[in-house]
Parts: sequence; C-alpha cells; structure tokens
Amino acid sequence: MAAGLADPELSIIICTHNRRARLLRACASLSQQAYPPDRFELIVVDNASEDGTAEAVDHFRRASPFRCRGIAEPALGKSRALNAGAAAARGALLVFTDDDCEPRPEWLQSLTEPFAEPTTGVVGGPVLSHFPPEVEADPEKRFMAHKFFGSFSLGEELRELRGRESPLGANMMVRAEAFRRAGGFATFLGPVAGRGGTHEETDLAWRVRDAGYRLLYQPRAVVDHYPDTSRLSRPAMRRHALATGRCAFLARQRQPSRLAGRCLRTALIGLELVPRGLRWLLSVPFSHARFVAEFRLLCAVGKLTGVWRNVARTDLLSPP
Repeated sequence: MAAGLADPELSIIICTHNRRARLLRACASLSQQAYPPDRFELIVVDNASEDGTAEAVDHFRRASPFRCRGIAEPALGKSRALNAGAAAARGALLVFTDDDCEPRPEWLQSLTEPFAEPTTGVVGGPVLSHFPPEVEADPEKRFMAHKFFGSFSLGEELRELRGRESPLGANMMVRAEAFRRAGGFATFLGPVAGRGGTHEETDLAWRVRDAGYRLLYQPRAVVDHYPDTSRLSRPAMRRHALATGRCAFLARQRQPSRLAGRCLRTALIGLELVPRGLRWLLSVPFSHARFVAEFRLLCAVGKLTGVWRNVARTDLLSPP
C-alpha cells in the first residue's frame, strides 16, 4: 500500500493504570513509526491511575509529533478502558497495544497492508518479550519469565488464523466497523486491578470472525514487550492459572448454559482433572516440571469456576 493519502486513518489505543514511566516510553516509541504521522492518532485511556498519568500524558501531547489525547475511564478494568478508547476513536482502523510495549518502526505500515482486502477484520503480529539482567541471572525468575511471559510468534509467513488461533492484544489492529459489529470487548474478561483476567482479545477476535471477517497474522508487524517482573513468583502464577482457565472457558461460551449443561461440562472438566492431577503428583517435588503440571491443573480448576459463573453477554456494545 503506497504511503500518503491512500493510507487509512488509524487510532492507536493504549490503556494504563499506575504505570506512568513505562507508558511514556511506549508513547515515545510511536514517534519512530514509518507510517505518516498525520494519518494516526494516539488515545491513552487513564484507568483510574493515581501516579500523575493524566498530567504526564498532557505534557507528552503538547510535544508529540502526532495527534495525541488522553481520556479517563474511572471504572477499573482493561476491557472497559479499551472500549472507552474505541468509542472516542476517529480512525477507520483501531490499533491496540499495551503500556509495557514498544512497537518497531514498520509496525503500523505492516499491520495496515492486509486491510486493503475488505474482508480483513483483524491483523496481529509477533510480540517479543525482553527481561532485565537480574531476571535472566535468577534460575527461578528466568523459568517463570520465559515459560509464562515469553515471546509470541506464529511463524514467518502472512497467513490466516483459524480454529482457536488469535493475535495478542499487545499487537492487534481491528477494522472499526467490525469491532462495533462484534460488540467490542467483553468486560467480564481481561484484567481488573486486584484480579487477574485474560482472553479479552481472543474473545473479540473470534466474534469478529463470527461476524464474517478474516483474522490474519502479519509476521513483519513486531512489538517488543517488557513485562512487569513483579509477577514472577509462584503465588502470582497460581492466581494467573486460575484466571486463565476461567477466562478461557468464558471466551468459548457463546450462550448461557442451563443447569443440565453446566453439570455435563463439570463432569467433562472433571475428567481433565484426573490425568493433570496424576501428572502433578508423579512429578519431582519442587521441580519446574511439577510447577508446570500444577499450573495446568489449576487452569482446569479455573474452567470449573467459569462453568458455574455462567455469564450472559449483556455487556457487549450494540451493533451499529
């Protein structure tokens, strides 16, 4: 796609909660984009921060080479904040990344190219994780970092995502029309301060596909990720496992289940618990393999909590 007026208008959306310094590095990285700066805007959603984020964003806005604005979403929750950003967006394409990421210069241009095809609804790319030397030097933290927060890549070819494949929310572009038709992000998924959560981007991508659009993987659209290393502990990972299992189940649930259906799903998940529990019991105590087995066991337990939560999708945006 040629540069210039042929490039569509983009709205980059980043939500943040009390990570001002990390957020400013993410915003500054966007100044290096090869995409025309007059063809994109940055919307920073301040999700009830108390660390001077709003003032910092306003200062960045005044010196920014591209359009930038901050908005507030006082109700805690990443999905709520992302929906608020999308509602304020003016672009034909919505671009999502995180406040602990730094996109590479060709990111926007590479994500945009597949949207020349009108059936394209979502495009995502690799997310490459980087950890500080103190993490790499600690065997336990290095294991946690690379096992649970490692890089995401689906190969070196542009291709369609099928089945349960989906991009990561740290590197995802969505056609605005498709986003609204699908209903936006489900607010019962994704992290909320003080409570873990996942799969908000997976659920959205699948609903965009259900609406008749294609999901694509673009290997040239790379984002560098600098995860929060405060989560590199076994207690934090246990909580993450339970949240992952719960949200993975809810993302696949399209309609609320009746009592009989919930009982059947409970029995089927119970069958998963048996081999996972045996693998945990038979693993070497305190080993990395035992913890991985425990993580998978807790994911299955999390699925059970999802079954009995039985969420109705009443929080989605109304289609246009």
